[in-house]
Amino acid sequence: MSAVVEQPPAPAEGPPVSQGPSGLLRAESHRFRARRFVQVLFGLAVLGWLATTVISLTQFGTFSAQNTVPGAIGFAVAGSALALVLGATWIGAEWSTRSLVSLLFWEPRRVRVMAVKLAVLALGAALLGILLQAAWLATASILDATAGDGRALPDGFWGDLLGTQARGVLLTVLAAVGGFGLTSLVRNTGAALGIGFVYFAVVETAVAILRPAWQPWLLSSSVAGLVLPGGHTVVLVEEAVDPATGSLVGGTREVLVGNLQGGLVLGLAAGAAVVLGVVLFARRD
Repeated sequence: MSAVVEQPPAPAEGPPVSQGPSGLLRAESHRFRARRFVQVLFGLAVLGWLATTVISLTQFGTFSAQNTVPGAIGFAVAGSALALVLGATWIGAEWSTRSLVSLLFWEPRRVRVMAVKLAVLALGAALLGILLQAAWLATASILDATAGDGRALPDGFWGDLLGTQARGVLLTVLAAVGGFGLTSLVRNTGAALGIGFVYFAVVETAVAILRPAWQPWLLSSSVAGLVLPGGHTVVLVEEAVDPATGSLVGGTREVLVGNLQGGLVLGLAAGAAVVLGVVLFARRD
């Protein structure tokens, strides 16, 4: 008698098996935590906090609680700069290594892939912003304990401070999303950061000179309007023709960029970049 060994049937060929959103979210969260640049960026944030604390201890003769809100704003701006780079490299590295293309064999639905990557980035940026604001509170507590002026906190202090810190965390998230969206469009981290530099260094300067009335809608004005308590006041220099003499008469006009306006402008700009980048990604082969 002879034994006949039956081979298992070959699996049928077909499209890639789509993974559920929870599995993809776990995988992307692990990739985010394991990425070396993310670890370096959070490490730089820690070193920056330590340096700020040491420098503040040597510079402040006396420390007043009134200096706490400017410190929260400074940490928010620094956090948004780090988050912009974080968002750009998070998707830019995927394009440079072509790992994003490989990921599509595991999860072919491109919009879902980008949505999960964006969600992980937003959570990471929010964590970065929260940690930075907590670090500033720790620094302020150390300064108050070592060089505090002993004055009582003014009424509404904690409400104003926590509101400023919350807007600072929001700014950090929006910066990360904006970096992600811009890099999704150009598919290169360096090019995206270069475009951002040209915008803030050249475009906004040109707009301030040629179209001063547009200044309240610029991104830098919106950043200040979002994080500053009560918003940011933009002073516009205007010229008009005096009907009596026919000569130019100069004047100024103040425009308030409130917290809501600043947040909406930044959110729309970041959202538009993300949507356009995702649409192009979904349509390309």
